[in-house]
Amino acid sequence: MIVKTIAAHLGEGSFPTFASGTAVEMGASCQHFLHWSACEIDGYQTYVPDVFVEHGYLNQDYNPTELVAEPDELMEVLQVVHAWLLVRSERSGKVGWMPAENVVSV
Repeated sequence: MIVKTIAAHLGEGSFPTFASGTAVEMGASCQHFLHWSACEIDGYQTYVPDVFVEHGYLNQDYNPTELVAEPDELMEVLQVVHAWLLVRSERSGKVGWMPAENVVSV
């Protein structure tokens, strides 16, 4: 599916990809995005969808980097997880997370 941004998204910086099996220290649940929680992974403060964590460990590889985007950018949706999309920018080729509320399908 292809989507277009309707609002800019700044993201919260770049992160490494954490391997499946990496320990996750879960924090508070997000109020705005259900089923996402603040967490610490390998010393990084970030967010993780609850379904990616089992018994305190990642159950799949995970990179929490959010895609920085301007309005009207086209993106390919790679994955949908609880109101967030993992997308690839058609302009830059970069991959990152984007809130679904910031895009419309085209």
